[in-house]
Amino acid sequence: MSGIVQQLTRGRLLRGHRGVAGGDSLGRAAPAVSLGDVVELPEGVETGRSSLSLEDGCPVVGRCAGRRKLSKLEEDYLKSLAGGTIAELSMTMN
Repeated sequence: MSGIVQQLTRGRLLRGHRGVAGGDSLGRAAPAVSLGDVVELPEGVETGRSSLSLEDGCPVVGRCAGRRKLSKLEEDYLKSLAGGTIAELSMTMN
């Protein structure tokens, strides 16, 4: 968990506060932090780049329906995350 917090802090999604009353807070306003930001930073996944897809060693590259389907599913997933914000998520939890 601390590794993820460090990555989010380095990516400026979180801000660390030292001292007795220290802790972490959002690095920018909640409406400006997309769910995609939160997933992409620690996972190293960028929209448009597939990481769930089959390895490049697929013997039927270019004709592999499974690879194309996984790539499309991941792309849709990342786009849906990019469309939501931390602020929207927190409103649904209250």
